[in-house]
Amino acid sequence: MYWSNEEYYGFGAGAHSYVKEVRRSNHGPLKKYMDPLEKGHLDYLEEHTTTVEERMEEEMFLGLRKVEGISVKRFNEKFNQNPFILYKGPLQELFEKGWVTHDEQYIKLTREGRF
Repeated sequence: MYWSNEEYYGFGAGAHSYVKEVRRSNHGPLKKYMDPLEKGHLDYLEEHTTTVEERMEEEMFLGLRKVEGISVKRFNEKFNQNPFILYKGPLQELFEKGWVTHDEQYIKLTREGRF
């Protein structure tokens, strides 16, 4: 779920979760996590509501870490934005360097781009 920029739950000491556009991290190590639980509540170490800009950027960099790359259709459906237009400058630079390639459906790293 993480690599696809989808929601996921994290349970336990030091775990992370991403639900309804909010990222949370639990306390760790175990004692710092358990102390609040023993008192009947769960305190998060950190909580951050992501902006739409952050979610779009995450969709891009996480998608590039996958072999199939970024789905242009999925990006457009999630954000009502075309990544070719939104990130025209940075993508053009990566295309020119030969680090990224694309077709109508996916934007992905080339072999050279992976290195």
